[in-house]
Amino acid sequence: GRNDERARIENPTGSMFVYGGRQLGKSALLRRVEHLYTDLQLAASGSGVNGKAAIYIDLKAAGIGEAQKPAQLWPLLGERLHQAGIIATKSPLRSEREVTAGVLSWLNSAESNQLLLLLDEADNFLTADSTAGDAGVGGFPVLNALKAVMEQSHRRFKAVFAGLHQVQRFFDASNTPVAHGGDAIPIGPLRTHDAYSLVVSPLGALGYQFENPELVWRLLLVTNYQASLVQIVCDELVRYLQKRPIPEPAGPMVVKAEDV
Repeated sequence: GRNDERARIENPTGSMFVYGGRQLGKSALLRRVEHLYTDLQLAASGSGVNGKAAIYIDLKAAGIGEAQKPAQLWPLLGERLHQAGIIATKSPLRSEREVTAGVLSWLNSAESNQLLLLLDEADNFLTADSTAGDAGVGGFPVLNALKAVMEQSHRRFKAVFAGLHQVQRFFDASNTPVAHGGDAIPIGPLRTHDAYSLVVSPLGALGYQFENPELVWRLLLVTNYQASLVQIVCDELVRYLQKRPIPEPAGPMVVKAEDV
């Protein structure tokens, strides 16, 4: 699932903000985008990093916006770009000026180059960045710098921020860069078809078949169509079913009402 949401994240003119409750799949979605872009890089021929690239950073895990100031994003981003081979300097770039110039240089080296910066757990970062900056100067210095790179690159660079519903509160504030980041992408329970497929397809690949569709809907009702809960329940279901002997003759193992 999440194909529409993923397309909006990847779209250069799409939203910069993803929000939703905990354990609903925001991080999984960003990781999926990063994984797909990494696969594209591995499949690309020739030397150097060219084409589409994505960098994922968990801001909360890095302490940026909490123990560390928002500006500490720049040396971390410089290190990640260096590790990915996007900025091929002898040592990682550290300052805002160096990192933004390095990104623009890489983007300008080939018209096909695009870079997605996926910033997860961004609530505290945005809150801290909103009050950062020199006295007499408006907040959001880091976000403004990232948006400047987006504009200068004609959106071939895009930063995406994911967080809880707190991210939305900035949209109501006038004269902030957050208010001009496009409509936020909400992440909630899976759509009906996607939730059904998340249950049936993996279990089918393992050789399990539900006795009737109503059992799938019962399982989804219990899990409220939340991907993480679906996976937890189905994992336990598989562990339970694995204790059962394989039927003779060999064929799909039927999942019955008492199993669910």
